[in-house]
Amino acid sequence: MKLLISAVVVTVLYVQVAECVIFSWLWSVDPLEQSSLSNHTKGNPAIKQAYCMKDRDCETANYCHRHYGTCHKCKKIEAKCRRDHVCCKGFECVFGSCRKIVKRGNYLSKCKKDKHCKKGLCCAKSHGEFVCKPMLREDQICSVLEGGVAYSVNHGCPCDEGLACKRWRSRKNRSKGKGAKRGKTK
Repeated sequence: MKLLISAVVVTVLYVQVAECVIFSWLWSVDPLEQSSLSNHTKGNPAIKQAYCMKDRDCETANYCHRHYGTCHKCKKIEAKCRRDHVCCKGFECVFGSCRKIVKRGNYLSKCKKDKHCKKGLCCAKSHGEFVCKPMLREDQICSVLEGGVAYSVNHGCPCDEGLACKRWRSRKNRSKGKGAKRGKTK
């Protein structure tokens, strides 16, 4: 038992010493060597030569590029983005592009829960982002995704009030249809 405790103490102390050495080494090295930074910023007037770690380290209408640690001018409509702070004021990052902010609760506005969407809409994933989408109406095709990649990227809304997802058969050839056809609940 004493041997086990000794081994744990030695391991913890060794990890702490290693972290201190690595941390002090990181602080002693310039986080961005001038040569790699100049290659990245060459001919790009949008990049301001200011170092940063967070967006608030940059001036207004700029954001912090987290890979290079430099301040950049904010991006406008349809510019590629990964997060909201990359886009200029009045814009948001959705589906990987900056767009004008859609008023909360409206169709395709960002959401986290169904209650964030107006009546007739639900909060569902579309291309990996949670947005307000319309509830399914009568005679629309509906199905339940089984999981996997399709489920993690896209979700569908459930049936609207008073409707349920039902299996159906084609009248022409008596074969089952894909998914399910919605019909009124009894």
